[in-house]
Amino acid sequence: IVPFIPQAGSGTRSFWQSTIGSFGPSVTDSYTAGGAQHDVQEHDGTVTTQVPNAIVPFSIAQWIAQDNSADLEDYYGTVVNDRRVGAVLGSVSGVNPTVTVGGTEQLNTAFPISRPVFTVVHHAELSTNAALAAVFAGEDGLAYTATRPGTIDQLVITDFGFGDLTGGVTINNVTYHPGDTTSFRTN
Repeated sequence: IVPFIPQAGSGTRSFWQSTIGSFGPSVTDSYTAGGAQHDVQEHDGTVTTQVPNAIVPFSIAQWIAQDNSADLEDYYGTVVNDRRVGAVLGSVSGVNPTVTVGGTEQLNTAFPISRPVFTVVHHAELSTNAALAAVFAGEDGLAYTATRPGTIDQLVITDFGFGDLTGGVTINNVTYHPGDTTSFRTN
């Protein structure tokens, strides 16, 4: 196995470093292919096609969104470039990073390596900006409850690879609820 890490400054690199500690000398953020040096890019599986036995961290949400790229463009008019380039997600301790729900691949919120991702809005604006409040305030905020056009139960948030927060999700002993506007958490 040849371990790689994304380029300096990437969120994925920072998360992995905080999760596993020091990388050690065998982990690098660049490789040589076609006679040229290349940086390992975040959420891009190219290194796995250029270096035999390469392994690299990859965001599960990004992997799902890239896998859904054609559907995301059809349903939402959003272009997501599929840069998986044949990369596959591996399980950890027998737990798969994705699950299939209603025929759709989604983030497995029970996967043992997880990173909460937040949308931060100015709390005071929720009381003065109705559109912002409709999207982010409370458990009924559209960011958490909007469904794919033509469906009643396929959540937009899961189409883009993020977890369904309905009922709360516990990550690293902290339970997160949709539209939580009262507590400040550090990431």
